[in-house]
Amino acid sequence: CGFARLTQRGSFERVLEQTQRKLTGYLVLDEDVALNEALAENCFVGLVCVLNKLPLFLVGKPGSSKTLAVQVLAANLQGKQSPSPFFKNFPSVHLFSYQCSPLSTSEAILRQFDMAVRFQAQQSGGDSVTLLLLDEVGLAEHSPEMPLKCLHAMLLDPPVAVIGLSNWALDPAKMNRAVCLHRCEPTATDVELTAFAILSQALLTGTQGVTLSAAGGAELTPLPSLAGPGAAGSARLPTLSGRQGLSVPPPGAPLAVRRQSSGLRRLMPWLRPLSQAYHHVYSNQSELSEGGRDWVGSRDYYALIKLLRLELGHSGRELTPSLLAYALCRNFGGQPRLTRHVLGTFADQLAGAWFAGTAESKREAFTHVALWPVLKLIDANLKADSLTTRHLMLCTQNAAAVGLLRAAGMLNDSRTDVLFSSHFADESELTIIRQVNQVKTAMALGRTVVLVNHDNLYEALYDVLNQRYVLRAGSRLLRIAIGARSQLCAVVKGFKLIVIVEASHALARLDLPLLNRFEKQLLTAADLLSAQQLQLCTQLEAWAAGVCAASGAASMQAVFCGYHLATIASAVMATTGCVGSGEPDLPDEGTVEWIALRARVCAVLVRTLLPLGARVVALSEPAVNAALASVYFEIHADLNSALQKYDPPPSAGLVDDTIMAAASESEGAALLAAFKTSVALDVAPLLLLLTRSPASHLSEPALLDGVAGARTVTLLPLATVPSEEALSETARAYYQAGAHGPAAGGEDPARRPLLVVQADPLSERTRALLPLTMHVLQKERARALANVAEGASLPTVMLVLHLPPGHRSAQRSFSLDLVRPWRVLTL
Repeated sequence: CGFARLTQRGSFERVLEQTQRKLTGYLVLDEDVALNEALAENCFVGLVCVLNKLPLFLVGKPGSSKTLAVQVLAANLQGKQSPSPFFKNFPSVHLFSYQCSPLSTSEAILRQFDMAVRFQAQQSGGDSVTLLLLDEVGLAEHSPEMPLKCLHAMLLDPPVAVIGLSNWALDPAKMNRAVCLHRCEPTATDVELTAFAILSQALLTGTQGVTLSAAGGAELTPLPSLAGPGAAGSARLPTLSGRQGLSVPPPGAPLAVRRQSSGLRRLMPWLRPLSQAYHHVYSNQSELSEGGRDWVGSRDYYALIKLLRLELGHSGRELTPSLLAYALCRNFGGQPRLTRHVLGTFADQLAGAWFAGTAESKREAFTHVALWPVLKLIDANLKADSLTTRHLMLCTQNAAAVGLLRAAGMLNDSRTDVLFSSHFADESELTIIRQVNQVKTAMALGRTVVLVNHDNLYEALYDVLNQRYVLRAGSRLLRIAIGARSQLCAVVKGFKLIVIVEASHALARLDLPLLNRFEKQLLTAADLLSAQQLQLCTQLEAWAAGVCAASGAASMQAVFCGYHLATIASAVMATTGCVGSGEPDLPDEGTVEWIALRARVCAVLVRTLLPLGARVVALSEPAVNAALASVYFEIHADLNSALQKYDPPPSAGLVDDTIMAAASESEGAALLAAFKTSVALDVAPLLLLLTRSPASHLSEPALLDGVAGARTVTLLPLATVPSEEALSETARAYYQAGAHGPAAGGEDPARRPLLVVQADPLSERTRALLPLTMHVLQKERARALANVAEGASLPTVMLVLHLPPGHRSAQRSFSLDLVRPWRVLTL
C-alpha cells in the first residue's frame, strides 16, 4: 500500500514539509519579501483553510508574517489573472476586511460577515471564494461590549472562509471552533535565516535572478533552501566564499543593481553576530524596558538589515562601528536606557572584529562612537525614501514635539497637516472619518501628516504602516479601514506619517503591533540645544535647585509652577533659539554677555515662580532678593496688575540697554534688570496664565471687576466649547473683530479686547484637550497675522489654567514647556 511508508516516525511530517515547500514555491512575492519558515507555513495553512472554508486563527507576535501571509494569498489567488501559472487553476479570492479595535461591536462584525455571505451567494460555480479577514481580532477583546461573542455561531460551518489575526490567543471557546496556527518565539537561527533570505531575495529581485555561467550565458539561480522545522537548532549558513545560491549582477547591470549587490555581499558575513545580538535583546528586553513591556520586535530587526544593506550599497564601504550605531539608533530608539543596552549587546557580539582588548574595553570603544543625536536620526528618516522607510513615532511630553519640529525647521507648514485627537463633547465618529479623509488626501498628494495623541485613528492605518503596496494601473495603493469600511487609497512619493505620543502613554498603553511599525525616537527640548546651550542648562538647573533648597520647598513644582525635566531646556530654547534653525551664537562662558544671557533665561523662569520662592531668587544677595521680591509681588498682585505689565498697549522703541550694565555689577543685579526688562520688552499676544485659584475666582463678574475700565473681556470656559471647529470659529471671529491699529493712531487702550479661555488641566478630558486648544489658538493667531493690515496689531488671548493645590492623599501636579509664542506666568 502506498500509505505504508507513512507509518515510519517522521515520514508524515516530511510529506507535509515537501507539500508545503512545493506549493509555496509557486507564490509570487514582492521585492524584500523573504519566504522564511513563518511566512511559508502561514501561507500553506491559510491556502488549505481558505480553499476548504475552514475558519483559521493566526496567532503570533508582531513581525511573524500574519498580515503578510494574507496579502500574499490574496495577490496570488486571482483566478485566471493570477501572476503564477500554477494558481490560474485555483479559484479567485475576494477579500472582505474588518479592522478590529476596542471600539468594535458585535453588530458591525456580523454586518461585515453577512455582506461576505451575500457576495458569495451571488457567485456562480466554484470559481471564487470569499474571505472574511478579522484583522487584529485580539484588540476587540478590550471592548467592554464583548463583540467577539458573535464568533461562536459565526464559525460553525461558515459559508465563507474566515481568518482572524491576533497577537495573542483568544479564549478557548472561540479558538476551538477554528484551526489555530500559533507562531512560536523565533530562535537565533530563525532570525539569521530570515535575514539571509531577505538579503538573498533582494539580490535576486534586483538582478532579475541571473548569474553568469562559465560559458558566459545566463541561467536562473534559485534561492538557497531554508532549513525545515526539525533542523532549526543545527542549521548552518554557507560561508560567503562558498555560497553558490547568490546572484552576481552581469557587467551591463544598472548602477543601482551593482550597488545593491555590493552592499549585500558586505553585509552577509555579519549576519550571524547581528542575529545573535538581536535575539539576546529580544529575549531580555522586558528586564530593561521601562514599564516591563516589550518594545522591540522583529520588524525593528528586519528594518535594521535593510537599512544596513542600503547604506553599504550607497557608500561602497565596509560595515563600521559608526554605521552600525547609526542604524541601531534609527531602529531601536525611543527608550534611551534600552537603546544603550542594545548598543552594548551588539558591541559584545561584533566589537571583536573592530577593537582589541577586553570585553569591557571593546564595549566602551563601541559606545564611544555610538552616540547619534536624536535630531539627526529624525532628519534622516524624514529625508529617506518615503515609500520604503518606516514612518516615524516621536515620544514626548505635553505634545511638545510639534513645536520642536517646527522650531528645528523640519516641518513645512504649507505641506503638513497636523491632526489632534479631539475630546470635545460633540465630537463623534464623523470627526474620525473626516480626519481619515484628510490622511487619504495627504497620501494622494504626497503631504506630511502629523497625528498627535490620536489613539482612535491608529487601527485604521495598520495597512498604511505595513507599506505593502497593491499595484494597479501603475499606481501604488494602500488600504485604510475603519471597522467594516475599507478602501484602497493611492499613495505617492513624499507622503510621510509622524505620530506624536506622550512617552508615558506609549510605554504603558500602546500595543506592540503598533509600536513595531515605526521608527521610534524620544524627543525633548534638550535634543535641539547645542553644547553651549546644554552647559547653560546645567548652570540654570543648579540655580533652580538652589532656589528650591533656600525656600525649603519639598519639590521643584512647589517653587516653579509646571516645572518638569524639560522646563529649563525649553526656556533656553525660547530665549536663544535651537540648532535646527541655525547654530545659536552664544557668548563665551564667564563673560559679561554670558551672565546677561543667563539672567534673561532666569527671568523667564521667575515669571513662573510661586510666592514661596520669590524672596530667595538671587540666593546669596539679600538686597537684590528684597528688590526683586518687591517687583514680583507688585506685578503678580492681581490680574489687573499682571495685565498692565505683561500685556501693555502696543508700543515701539523699547531697547534692552540695562541688563549688560547690571551684569557687570553682579549676577543678582543682572537678574533683577532682566526681570524688569523682560516685562516691558517681551510683549506677546498669547498669554498662558497658571494660577492656584479655583475657576470660581475668575468668573465673569469677578473678571470684569478685576479689569474694569481697562479691557473688553470675553470669557470662554473650555468645558462649554462643543467642538474643535467651534473653538476655531470663536478665535477667528475674535481676531477679526479685535484687530486694531497702532496706539499712536488714536486707539483707546481702555477698550482693548481680551479673550480669556478657562481650563482645568487636571481633569482627564481637559488635559487631553490642552495641546489641541493651544494649537488651535496659535494657528488662528498665525492666520490673522498673515491678513492683518500693516502697522496694525492683534488683540490678546489669555489661556488660564486653574491648578488647585492637592492634599497629602491626592497630589495634583502639572507640567508645561515654556515655548514661543506663548508667554507663561504664574499668578
